[in-house]
Amino acid sequence: MSLPQTSIDRFRLLFSILAKLSVEHSVRIDDLAQEYELERDDVIGLLELAACCGIPPYTPEALLFVYIDGEYVKSDLEATMGSPRQLSAPDGFVLAVTIRSMMANSSTPEDGLLESVAQKLESALGKVLPVTVAQNPVPWFAQIKGAIESQLQVEIEYFSLSTGSTSSRVIEPLYLFSEQGNWYVDAYCHKANGYRHFRIDRIRKVTILDTPVTAARRQSGFFEDSTSVFLKVNASQLPMFDRVFKKSISDSGDGTFVVEIPLGSRVWLDNFLLILGAGAKVLSPEDLCDRPLQAARELLRIYGQTC
Repeated sequence: MSLPQTSIDRFRLLFSILAKLSVEHSVRIDDLAQEYELERDDVIGLLELAACCGIPPYTPEALLFVYIDGEYVKSDLEATMGSPRQLSAPDGFVLAVTIRSMMANSSTPEDGLLESVAQKLESALGKVLPVTVAQNPVPWFAQIKGAIESQLQVEIEYFSLSTGSTSSRVIEPLYLFSEQGNWYVDAYCHKANGYRHFRIDRIRKVTILDTPVTAARRQSGFFEDSTSVFLKVNASQLPMFDRVFKKSISDSGDGTFVVEIPLGSRVWLDNFLLILGAGAKVLSPEDLCDRPLQAARELLRIYGQTC
């Protein structure tokens, strides 16, 4: 089985894996791949996604404790998810809108699970709901979705904002995703000879071809295109990285280590640096090297002190 293309189906698969981990705590990655009929890299990609999930305020200690240790994935979900969470009315409203939005944007028919959850949530919240999420029609969405499901190449006329011109190109669409209010298609572009993201509202024409897709689906996971941050830390700080996805770690030989992590957001990085405490140093990118001091100053400013 290939990794589901839609976010809903992908999260459903992830939740099934997490349910297994909540019982067994330590499972071989290859066993998970065999049980769920996935490629090993697909399983790792899902686990990387799980490592980004948690509860507000999503600081490192509030993320799911799921990490890869050699051939095994290990977890302690009780650390963050062991007790039931009570939603406030605003939290419930946001969750209801999110569920309705996911259902409206789903590219595959659902089995009614989300609808059931939404109805129960709306009933509990009372007269303010039910929630209706209005969707503006997205040009070419249905055609590109159909091409993805049929695994066919597509010829598009695409307007490039950087060049101010429209060009024709053949792409192999992989999946659709929404970011900051815009829909994109991730695809292999034959003109660029590489993988690219195309904003759907800049596509001027779509022609579905009879040619099957040939490019390999990208397998390197959730953090593939993220910026790397290199941190220099001491040995006592290494356990803090057990709950954080690491791209690499190397021993400097002087009692310190260089850890490469993906940059999720600068706010998250600031929180993580404060938790690491003294001794942690950002080596690169250069524009982030003063983040530890900035984060400390901002924290002191909030509490009315200076340094």
